[in-house]
Amino acid sequence: MPRRGYIVKPITLKSVNDFFEIMFLLEPEAAKLSSRERTDLVRKDFDGLVMKMKDALKSEDYESYTALNDQFHSLFLPRSFRYGMKGDQDDKGL
Repeated sequence: MPRRGYIVKPITLKSVNDFFEIMFLLEPEAAKLSSRERTDLVRKDFDGLVMKMKDALKSEDYESYTALNDQFHSLFLPRSFRYGMKGDQDDKGL
């Protein structure tokens, strides 16, 4: 059989909707797992970011919202990995 390489499946509206449906199911659980590791300082960071994200949405500043959303996820996702969310992650003091 000749070498054909990889074929990338096209992105469809259904595949995007499926992705977000899965993400909306997994992210709250990841946040719960990370809450086991929250210190008062991290909790203040979470609260501050949530307030800033709400403000950005109210003012329709989607660029700021996206940057804040990335910061928010960078706080809780690494803490979730400790509990098996991403395979065998080493404990790196997160």
